[in-house]
Amino acid sequence: MSDSDFLPYRQFKTPGYIACLIDGTISIYSDAGIKIKEFSTGLEIQFCAANQGPDEILIGSSDKRTVKVFRVKFNETEEHPELMVLEHEMFEKDSDVEITAFTQYNRLAKKYWVIGDNYGNITILDMEGEVFGRIYGKVGSVESIVKQGQQLMYSGKRKIAVFNVGTMEVTSTCGETASDIFKFTIDSPSAIVHVSLTNGDILTYDSRFSISNGPAFCKAVHRSFSRFPGNLARIKGGLILWSASSLVFFNTSFLEIDITNKPDYFTLPTKYSRSIKSIPTAEGNLVLLSGIDQIRLYQVFEPDFIPVPASSSVIDFGYIRVIAIVIIVICFVLWKSKNRKTQKDFEVEKLEKSLEELTKSMASTSQMSEELTSRFRNVEESTLNLGGFRNRMQDDSD
Repeated sequence: MSDSDFLPYRQFKTPGYIACLIDGTISIYSDAGIKIKEFSTGLEIQFCAANQGPDEILIGSSDKRTVKVFRVKFNETEEHPELMVLEHEMFEKDSDVEITAFTQYNRLAKKYWVIGDNYGNITILDMEGEVFGRIYGKVGSVESIVKQGQQLMYSGKRKIAVFNVGTMEVTSTCGETASDIFKFTIDSPSAIVHVSLTNGDILTYDSRFSISNGPAFCKAVHRSFSRFPGNLARIKGGLILWSASSLVFFNTSFLEIDITNKPDYFTLPTKYSRSIKSIPTAEGNLVLLSGIDQIRLYQVFEPDFIPVPASSSVIDFGYIRVIAIVIIVICFVLWKSKNRKTQKDFEVEKLEKSLEELTKSMASTSQMSEELTSRFRNVEESTLNLGGFRNRMQDDSD
């Protein structure tokens, strides 16, 4: 195997990874290891990269001078026919320039192919076979190109650099390393870069390092020791290095807190690897290890995550109890909010009570007034009667 690429597994039988052989054969596999498609490109493939759409995949391949791109239709009803959609000679026939690195890149819904050469140039090729741009990369002969999201970086023998496809500019170049670069990978966030050196060191760079909100630049922030170089793949909170004899896992979660801490790591004995690639998933990380004659796909889980098989009948009563408590709390809060009176409601209620008491007081006062008026009338009538009685007595005496 000369190269490979790893695609996220989607619905139905979409491919999990693509293997490219030096004899020109491209094989497409599902994530279950089933070979879905195989065809020949007619090239001695040195590099390949793939881009996946809803119902097709584009596979770019190259030897030292020529780039070929194939479209493979992929759904449940067709026989997955392949069609060559691009063939481009990168350099003139009498030129000694050769392709040394290759990958694919998406920008503004357009697909591009990024090519590095032994003269140190970075070339962007579009799907029509037109050169979108070419620029000197400032690192010498381009050894490898790595993409993570929209972050595109490449390396020379002892330097790595960040490249902006939109502006066709080298935005930053990291300092020269003490020994040759073996492999490098971009972490998440994409500003963090891990570089494996031939002397066994692993350098960690921050490609957007800034002091007091000043201009960003690339700075080495940490160094780890693995005793041997190897292919790198990042996973959530960690870094995997696959060397000639060992698989090493580094815990890199400390970079988010304190870059001066020494990372934890453990090793496993393995055979020599051709390449290792990874893609994060909701459950953990998928890691593809491709050797000389074998491909293996692993799901790497975080230490505190224990997967439960889909067919398992185990019921987590502790989890159910937590859910029940949460539901009870929500119901209680809703009940309280429904029955709770606001300050305005209290004031209106108090005013209504005051008006009711005032109405009762006014009614009582009116009743007392009527009683007093009635009494005054009785007294007045009594006074009149008494006056009449006196007049009659006086007339009698006369």
